[in-house]
Amino acid sequence: VIKYWGKDEPRGLNTAINSSASVTLDQDDLRAETTIAASPAFHKDRLWLNGKEEDTSGDGTHAKRLRKCLAEMRRLARDRVENGKLVCTGAELATYKV
Repeated sequence: VIKYWGKDEPRGLNTAINSSASVTLDQDDLRAETTIAASPAFHKDRLWLNGKEEDTSGDGTHAKRLRKCLAEMRRLARDRVENGKLVCTGAELATYKV
């Protein structure tokens, strides 16, 4: 569905009065895929967005938001099992740098 707000009737045109349009997307197609690597060998948290490394240690709003995101990933950490064997607990994973 594409919507616009009003027509440009004063000039007699059948076009949108504003230059913006909105689009409704299916929620199944509206998602982002994220890959994370955590290791006890990592010395600090590092994060890349769109191929560019972002500062996660600063005092700015952007860095604070990134740290909140990393904290949430740690909160969601689950036990890692390979071939039916426990490799690492979620609690241990949550202590690793990413």
